[in-house]
Amino acid sequence: MKEILRLHARYNKNANKGMIECLKKLSPGEFNKDVELYYKSIAGAFEHALALDALVFGNVYAKYSIKPLDNKSIVSIAGPNMTINEPIKSDMDKLFQARIKVDDFIVELIENIDDFSKVEVLEFPGIKFEKPIYQLLISILTHDTHHRGQIAGALDRMKIENDFNGMLGV
Repeated sequence: MKEILRLHARYNKNANKGMIECLKKLSPGEFNKDVELYYKSIAGAFEHALALDALVFGNVYAKYSIKPLDNKSIVSIAGPNMTINEPIKSDMDKLFQARIKVDDFIVELIENIDDFSKVEVLEFPGIKFEKPIYQLLISILTHDTHHRGQIAGALDRMKIENDFNGMLGV
């Protein structure tokens, strides 16, 4: 199980790095423009995925690490209402640096979890999950793929070349 999760985390890190290189070509106006995604803009989708990862990996999964990790700096990226904190939110470079930092944290965290079978309870308004942490990890890691796909589709509509989702390079 660890090898599968390690591969998925490294894939996300690599794909996010490629996506960031593509997004650096956008102006702040293009990045924040409403392109009819669920979270309106490319920035909205990017920030949502980043906030969820920072909060869930930093608050929930960090406790399963066999060694202490710097989860406080990861959690500080996002507020409890699932938004990115200032000054990160208003600066594309800081936003991209935060994504890289969270991806590095996720890879390190997975390397330092020994037991992926422990059952975790996650509760959100109106829903409760009781699953082994490996299932929840796969779900959260796949969530990033979903939002990168939305971003790639928006970039396609804007006629901006993008090819950052391939897995063969991992």
